[in-house]
Amino acid sequence: FSVAASASSGLAVSYSSAGACTNSGADFTMTSGTGTCTVNYDQPGTANYNPAPQLTESVSAQKASQAISITTHAPPTAVFGAHFSVAATAPAGAVTYSSGSPAVCSNSGADFTLLKGTGTCIVLYDQPGSANYHPAPQVSEEVTAVKANQTISVQTSAPPNAAYQSTFTVAAAASSGLPVTYSSGSPGVCTNVGATFTMTSGTGVCSVQFDQPGNENYSAALQVSQTVNAQKIDQAITITQDAPASAGYNSQFAVAATASSGLAVSYSSGSPGVCSAAGNTFTMTSGTGTCLVQFSQPGDANYNPAPGKSTQVLAERIGQTISFGAFETTHTFGDADFAVSASSTSGLPVSLSLGASDPCDLSGGLVHINHAGTCTLTAEQNGDDNYLPAAPVTRGITILKKTVAITLSGLYWVIDGQPKPVTAVPEVPGLAVIVTYTGINGTVYGPSTEAPYYIGRYAVDAVIDDRDHQGQASGELVIDPIRIYLAAVFLH
Repeated sequence: FSVAASASSGLAVSYSSAGACTNSGADFTMTSGTGTCTVNYDQPGTANYNPAPQLTESVSAQKASQAISITTHAPPTAVFGAHFSVAATAPAGAVTYSSGSPAVCSNSGADFTLLKGTGTCIVLYDQPGSANYHPAPQVSEEVTAVKANQTISVQTSAPPNAAYQSTFTVAAAASSGLPVTYSSGSPGVCTNVGATFTMTSGTGVCSVQFDQPGNENYSAALQVSQTVNAQKIDQAITITQDAPASAGYNSQFAVAATASSGLAVSYSSGSPGVCSAAGNTFTMTSGTGTCLVQFSQPGDANYNPAPGKSTQVLAERIGQTISFGAFETTHTFGDADFAVSASSTSGLPVSLSLGASDPCDLSGGLVHINHAGTCTLTAEQNGDDNYLPAAPVTRGITILKKTVAITLSGLYWVIDGQPKPVTAVPEVPGLAVIVTYTGINGTVYGPSTEAPYYIGRYAVDAVIDDRDHQGQASGELVIDPIRIYLAAVFLH
């Protein structure tokens, strides 16, 4: 402030100060905001004037107002973890800095650090005043917190290939320090529990995904992924029920096997001319050769085909039996030709034959009787590739003699000294008949084929003597004495 004064002498007044101010001539400057500024007015006089009595005025000192000037502003935005500095000046001296949102940012002097990636950081500028200045009005600036970016670094990579049912472990870290999460981008090929992945298929591509979803301070990291080619695994077949070393024609046997994969084993015949297969049951279709039993498992989406296995079964011919058909085994000479037959359990044709000296002939399955006697019919089957020869079977056929009637005559004679033969006539002409005479009822004779000539009674037995015929007749031959009849003459 400035003052002015004049002296009655017209001489110039001088100004001085004391206390809380200084002056340059009539211009005074308050050098303190407290205390009293004394303004002194003086005129020291001259040769003509005595010094004028000093005049004084007192000015009470008051603190001045001040304002803060920001010279380095806070940025409008700042990412989590970032640092920034501010600067400001004030007339009273050093400006102090503080955070108005300590949960979002902190400071050390003019250096601020973002503690969060969300919210608003409030930067406060203060000047508390001094002996000469009032505290400056607080100035503030707002900084919008921004989430920081982060990246994922794979520390243990997934393998390029992995077999079905195998496991592998991966590892990764995020630049934020936050935990990385792991997932399967192809759940049909692989699954995971945490960082451990299991291949659930032997085909396709397993996508291993690394993620960090972020939080209030970090944005989600860009996903990192790796691919793993699924591979099929090998399997083996174990025979649990093997084929027999040999098997007869038309017989069946069952086999069984398992695969280490748990997949069903298939069965087939490697020699269809010797055996056939229906599922795991094999049937021998031949009695010669070797049946090749094959076990296979073709694999699937997860398993490679199993190495095949096989077993050899030696085919064997089987036995057969022969049985005769129904026919009469007793016939009579003179009967018509009759049919005979035989069959085998194999179904193969049976050959029939008669002995060379038998009294029968065989032609076209018909037996022709030549003579009485016994014919031996033999049935044979020599087998083939599937059947062993059958044991020959024989059956005897009895051919009975034909019974022929005999008629006897000449059974009564009177003795005349000559043999008295009985006449025996067979039903079939030309057959020989033997007549035997035996005395009866006291007559002593024979038995003899010689005809008797003595008086008596004789049992007569006539028998046919022939290879193919038979017959018998019996009767009684009587030879009586000569009867003489005398006539009595009475004389009177």
